[in-house]
Amino acid sequence: MSEINYRLIFNGTVSDAKIKKLLVFFQKDLGLSNDKIQKLMLGSSRVIQNFSTIQSAELTQAELSKLGGETVIEPVCIYSSIPFCISQKQEKLIRKELSKILRCRSSLLMLYLQIDTSNPQSRIPSVMGNFGEEIGDYFRESDTIIPIDDTRILILAFATDRVGIVPLQNKFERALKKQSSEAYIMNSGYALFPDETQTLEKLLQLAANPREESIRDKVHDHPEDTQQKPSIEPAPAAETADHTDTTPFTICFREARGRIFKRLLNMDPQTLWVGLSAVPQADQNEFMFRLPFDAPTTTILQDLINFQPKRESDKFIENHFKAVIIQMEMEKESRERREMLEAVNYKLHRSDDLPTLPSIATDIFRIASNPSTSGNELTHIIMRDPALTSKLLKTVNSAFFGNPQKISSIDQAIILLGLDDIVDIAFGLAAAKIFDVKPLKGFVDPNHLWHHAICTALIAQNLCRDVPEYADLAFTAGLLHDVGKIFLIEKFADMYLKAFSNNANYNLPLFELEEDIFGTNHAIIGKELSSRWNLPDPLVNAITYHHQPFSAPSHTDLAAIIGLADYLYYKALEPKSPPAEDGGLTHWLTAGHWVFLNRLFKDMNQDRLNEMIQTADNIIEKNQDNIMLPQ
Repeated sequence: MSEINYRLIFNGTVSDAKIKKLLVFFQKDLGLSNDKIQKLMLGSSRVIQNFSTIQSAELTQAELSKLGGETVIEPVCIYSSIPFCISQKQEKLIRKELSKILRCRSSLLMLYLQIDTSNPQSRIPSVMGNFGEEIGDYFRESDTIIPIDDTRILILAFATDRVGIVPLQNKFERALKKQSSEAYIMNSGYALFPDETQTLEKLLQLAANPREESIRDKVHDHPEDTQQKPSIEPAPAAETADHTDTTPFTICFREARGRIFKRLLNMDPQTLWVGLSAVPQADQNEFMFRLPFDAPTTTILQDLINFQPKRESDKFIENHFKAVIIQMEMEKESRERREMLEAVNYKLHRSDDLPTLPSIATDIFRIASNPSTSGNELTHIIMRDPALTSKLLKTVNSAFFGNPQKISSIDQAIILLGLDDIVDIAFGLAAAKIFDVKPLKGFVDPNHLWHHAICTALIAQNLCRDVPEYADLAFTAGLLHDVGKIFLIEKFADMYLKAFSNNANYNLPLFELEEDIFGTNHAIIGKELSSRWNLPDPLVNAITYHHQPFSAPSHTDLAAIIGLADYLYYKALEPKSPPAEDGGLTHWLTAGHWVFLNRLFKDMNQDRLNEMIQTADNIIEKNQDNIMLPQ
């Protein structure tokens, strides 16, 4: 068990601070050493002192404020077995990451790093200041960086053993070198969760007590770096000294898109393993999570990643990967793709002519987001728009809702169907204007875009009966999940058709084909649009990551649900004539989706998935009255 204390963090001084009196207060009233005071005055955030009560911390804070010192009080957790304290916010973050690991049935490496100096005059930066924020640039998005105090930091990373320790240490050292030319000492320790211990306190205790085989208690004098071109020849993972972000194999598996991604998929699992074994296990998993969940290759790769067998050297295969990496570098430098990405970004960030949510839809969403919303408020907003009122009454009287009596007013609709359903219907009808784009003959029909959006929304809404946490957001997320397509159709129609036509050659999902043409995809564009509309983070992440929920920084469950709803829509229509909007494209449910769905839905297997497809088919069939865009 931990106890709660309160630490006071010094963030600098105001312009008219009484510096001399402040220094005297630090020395005489708080008993700080000259070295401590000098470091506090460097300007970066540093811990002043811990206090056992909030009252003591507040009194000191008030005195410092009078002298021009800017401070923050932070509740911290103190464990008797651990030589440092962590803030309540940090503890919550660590527990959240541990929970993710258990849900994904993976392992986590907690690396503990402490920097110190033998020279009292050294000015090693505090990891709590800007330096702590900049450290993240040196690590993967999947790594979690947690500054503990001035000299200690925790790094949480996907791993199955201690092979990943040295690369993480190296990255931290490079970050430190950028901030200071001082000599320093770095001590480290680690712990593996859940393999070595299952509780947070024991995990921290184990990490904070360095073991002989992992500690690196050496003095670094910051010699000039000798820049070497990274070798393209793979090495066994256990012998690789540094899996940096510039390692060719890491870049290959992390960033391969479109044709390059397809080239990797065409390899057999054992060949793939020759390349994958040369990258960190987190990158192995991320690549595997992008594959179809039911592909034989996925199952075999999962076993290889779990057991990490030593690969045999094979020059022919290694040269094959070398060719892939060279091709990838050439693709990245493609002038056509670079120019297309620049054009997309220009129109996305500088054009006023972008898809926008109609004001009535924005008003409905705002009202719906208020937990105290009443039916009268919603009725008043809808009734302001006679056309919307007419469309809504027509919709609720359709066969999809199956009401035995005719609904003649918005109030009556709310009573019979419930406020939440009417909010969803009204928002969908109000937002339908977004989908009224110019048709692209043979590929894009606005009515089919709308039908896919509204049916995906209804399917997602139905799925959330089992996941009530996102029930109030699922419909909106499903409706808007492909809004990035609207932008590409309106602004780059000819090139968008090219992405469709490439499917015949590559048999990949549309977002992968878009990467080949535009250097980005409709989901990433959807992030820009939904952020511009000031939608909440869960919706933005669901729109952005519905094809790759394992990459989402948060709200991964909702992203996985929307990805599933999107997949179910197309699988339900597969035995029938595919819609023109589909154009015979490939649709995947990835291994990454499957990880989250196994946790969200009881007994998730192929039979359960088939039941979901049948339910989706029923929803689509009942929604035929709404196939046409509301006029």
